[in-house]
Amino acid sequence: MEDAWSVGPKDDSQSGSASSFGGENVPWGLGWQSSERNLVWNDTLRLGLLKNVAAAELGIGGDEMEQRIQTLQQLLPDIVPKMAQMKAQLLVKLASNVEHLAQRLLDLKSIFPSTNVSLMVSRAPGLALMEDLDPIRQGAAAFRELLPNADLDMVVQEHASILDTATFEKALQEAERLLPGMNIGDLLNRNPDMILQFQRGSTMIPYDAVPGQD
Repeated sequence: MEDAWSVGPKDDSQSGSASSFGGENVPWGLGWQSSERNLVWNDTLRLGLLKNVAAAELGIGGDEMEQRIQTLQQLLPDIVPKMAQMKAQLLVKLASNVEHLAQRLLDLKSIFPSTNVSLMVSRAPGLALMEDLDPIRQGAAAFRELLPNADLDMVVQEHASILDTATFEKALQEAERLLPGMNIGDLLNRNPDMILQFQRGSTMIPYDAVPGQD
């Protein structure tokens, strides 16, 4: 007798396989798709709540807040995937003056011409909030003097915190101690993450630290 729940000809040889559950609609596949949809919805809901909190903090309406968010996303496309996980206070600061943010990105681009400043700021958002970029300029000058053959624009895109001159100098000394005769500039050009291998204890560079920002 044909199984009343079967769809199409029954094939005992495929019992227990994905096709016995109706092609790609396997239970674990449906579960994953459902979870994926929930994740998208959760991020959407979380971002909506963040917008409401930020709008209330700034004393502006929902439409104005939405316009600022859109401008923020246009200026910093690399921050979009992280926005739903952002702390409300950071979103308030970024959205409080988008005109200032645009100018700050231009200033950073003038210091690091080849850097993807959107990506750099998405990893170290404090850069976009600094009123005075002199510490950044000084850090860039010190780095270029210490490692003239290193591609600073590429390295700083990954780890803006190397612009903390004192911390970077200690990491560089450790690198030279561990790798005598090695060209550290070339090493960082090949793998900017290597700078993290040369930090110890209190000299370790926080992932999203920004020079001049406490």
